[in-house]
Amino acid sequence: MPGIDGLETCRRLKENPATCEVPVIFMTVLDDVDHKVHGLSLGAVDYITKPFNESEVLARVLAHLKTHDLLHKIQEQNYQLKQEIVLRKKTEHKLRKLNRELQRIQIELLHKERLSSIAEMVTGIANEINNPIGCISGNIEFLQEYSKNILRHLDLYQQQGVEESALITQHAHDIELNYIRQDLPTVIESIQRSTNRIVAISKFIKIFDRYDIQQNKKYEFDIHELLDGALLLLKHRLKPETDRAAIEVTRTYGDLPRVPCFPGQLNQAFTDVLSILIDAFDERCKLSPDASTNSLTHWQEQTPLQIQIRTTIEMSWVIIRIRGNTSALLTEPQFASPEPSAESSPLFGNFDVELLIARQIVVDTHGG
Repeated sequence: MPGIDGLETCRRLKENPATCEVPVIFMTVLDDVDHKVHGLSLGAVDYITKPFNESEVLARVLAHLKTHDLLHKIQEQNYQLKQEIVLRKKTEHKLRKLNRELQRIQIELLHKERLSSIAEMVTGIANEINNPIGCISGNIEFLQEYSKNILRHLDLYQQQGVEESALITQHAHDIELNYIRQDLPTVIESIQRSTNRIVAISKFIKIFDRYDIQQNKKYEFDIHELLDGALLLLKHRLKPETDRAAIEVTRTYGDLPRVPCFPGQLNQAFTDVLSILIDAFDERCKLSPDASTNSLTHWQEQTPLQIQIRTTIEMSWVIIRIRGNTSALLTEPQFASPEPSAESSPLFGNFDVELLIARQIVVDTHGG
């Protein structure tokens, strides 16, 4: 070949993107192995040595053209497959995103339904107990004053040394007057404490009625009051059970400002988190078939069940830490999964629902 030889021609063809896939067959009188290897290394697909047979040449050309066509089809199929994989990944990403959005909407609907039912229930309860508790609360002070006056009058009567008739003496003995004089103030004080607790509960459950009526309006509220209210509602669950001791609650409150929030929703988040901890205590303190009461009692004596609540201000953030000492009981994380489990029916397990609702209230609704 004039100018450049066949090896250089093959090299340039393979370097050019427009001709790099063209099959190249060398035809030469040389029968040197090194020369053939060099040509094949440059990208040639075959070597024909002169003199040649025309039929053999045509057969080899047709074979390499078919091979080239097959390779081209495989490359196209690979490209299409890669495109399908990319498309499938995009589709799966969209499906996961839609699934998360669907779960968020389901949780939000469940949350709103629960809030609606709770609000309706507590409003009815508050209205029902307002009048009788108002009556009791309003008259308990009079009862205390009247009882003090009566007992003082009785003391004066006895101090005067007036001779008592046998009937009066017998009646005082029958009604255990001395015991009544000692026990009556205690009874009234107990009624006062119980009344105060009912008043506190009534005041607290009105949060669902007084607040969150305007869905887009937040109210400045005392976070500690919401935490105390949640503990008040769950107080019956903190008491000792058949298979576990009482749960102690320690509160270390910092100096927090009033925080703009939706009090009813935030209280539900606190209640849900505390309920999760109490459920964890209940679950882990259940006796297994091969456990003994003595070993459980020994464990509870050594490790009291505790819930610690601590509030602080850190970098302009209100930090609320609610922690239970379940680490000695739990062998693996029980509710640390970032992805909700969809195995339970109808949506998730109660455990997951409470945690997801609490997270949605704190993170999505309040930006916490």
